[in-house]
Amino acid sequence: MLGALALMAAGFLFAAPAHAGFGTKVETHGGVTCRTWIGGSNTYPMDDEQYWVCWATPLSQRANSIANKVQSLGATGNIREFLKTQNVYYYYFIDRDDMNAYMSAKFPLEPMFQSSAARCGKTGYNNLNGRIITSIFDLCTYDHLSPPKQSSNLDLPKITSHESGHAFDWAWRKSKGGLPSVKGPSESDAFKTLGNFDMVRLDPANWVNKTKAQKINYVCNMFQQYLPSELERDLNTPNDKVCTNTTTVNPAYTTDGSTPKLPSDIAKQRVPYFVTTAGGQGSPLYQELFAELFSRQSQGGGTMLGMTDQVLWAANSPYKAFACTRWAIRMFWFTNEPPPLSGPDSLGQHDGCINNPGSWIP
Repeated sequence: MLGALALMAAGFLFAAPAHAGFGTKVETHGGVTCRTWIGGSNTYPMDDEQYWVCWATPLSQRANSIANKVQSLGATGNIREFLKTQNVYYYYFIDRDDMNAYMSAKFPLEPMFQSSAARCGKTGYNNLNGRIITSIFDLCTYDHLSPPKQSSNLDLPKITSHESGHAFDWAWRKSKGGLPSVKGPSESDAFKTLGNFDMVRLDPANWVNKTKAQKINYVCNMFQQYLPSELERDLNTPNDKVCTNTTTVNPAYTTDGSTPKLPSDIAKQRVPYFVTTAGGQGSPLYQELFAELFSRQSQGGGTMLGMTDQVLWAANSPYKAFACTRWAIRMFWFTNEPPPLSGPDSLGQHDGCINNPGSWIP
């Protein structure tokens, strides 16, 4: 079924919009002026309503790249139309400070659209009125680097796809109606069960029987020789490599200076923002895992989250890394719904996953 959907969707890919630029609407709040941004056939979000550019002289190529990414989500599964229907708005600010100034003045009683910690983007959801806003920053703010700094956002589409994962998470819950909830499917019993299951399966069942050389080969295939980006370092990834070459593991990731730790323990060191609780141990930080797997379904990690996506998308054996949560995201991506309980697209038909992990509505 998914193969057919992918073929049917091939005609939905979007080229750069012609004659893109400011639209007809303008608002100033907190000393920051935002204008709608339109282009081409005015396809969402460039529809003179739901995409706002909040500085006077933006580079069209960079402003367009955000909208192009959102439009491309319609190429597989028509995520774009779903986000439009759920009234997800996009804003492009110079930096976090401008977002906070604008949002605090425009929505003074809705602090979920502000942040003192956001780095390259921020998505907020007001469950009382259903408002969902994604803000993307031209400059990333890294408070945890030494010294703290601002740097150019090197991959606006990647950040847009990640934040769109958060937007989809809340939009899907919003679409189900009923009592308003601040939690999307990323915090459902089903996704948490799958996330925990995937974390356990990062460690092969026969790990204790593997030789040191086999353990090194497994770990170096999974984590490779990536150095983290500035963004990943600010997300508490150590500024080093797991493997210094294909046969040598950095002692920081070993039990005795040369024998690798369990892959799940190394994952907690390398991608703590995505696979651990705030304390650095235990279960995945489910919202971020959901959003980044959604993003990876759209595109690779590029210059911003390349190391992270290598870990979350590793071709481990016998089971791919995060195979079950990845399949769930794939089904959301193509059908706007979680995996069915029966048939070829059910979880039980893929990578030995738990077929019925529980409710998807938290």
